[in-house]
Amino acid sequence: MTNDVNDPTQEEKQSWIGLCAIRYCATFAIGWVVTAALAPPGEDPHQPDTFAEMSRWASFKDYLSASPGMFLLIAVPSLIILLVIGYRGQKMPAEQFRVTTGALLMIPLWVMLVSGSLLLLVVQVVFQGLFAAIMPPPLASRRD
Repeated sequence: MTNDVNDPTQEEKQSWIGLCAIRYCATFAIGWVVTAALAPPGEDPHQPDTFAEMSRWASFKDYLSASPGMFLLIAVPSLIILLVIGYRGQKMPAEQFRVTTGALLMIPLWVMLVSGSLLLLVVQVVFQGLFAAIMPPPLASRRD
């Protein structure tokens, strides 16, 4: 395998992946807080016989308490996708790179289909797409 003059070095790739990981984690955290704020209140688990809804604040805290699990189910696979793309997809034009990455980042959102709320899925899709828009451009396009 030959190394083209325009190929990014391993250090550049690792730096790019690190920057992406930081931006992704920040975007995911903000997205999950927005999801918790917009999510419909669930049933109060302390009153199962009455079908009473939780207060807005209790529901917000309940959704935030689910964030570590959602990080494992959504963010970790997304970071693995970014890792693979960071090492393999650096030669694409910037626009194609962002669209491809954005499409691939929708794959981990399948777990949101069982949430029972289209709003939760839409918010997460928006934030995954937002990350694809703000992530650093591929290294090869910077050298052109």
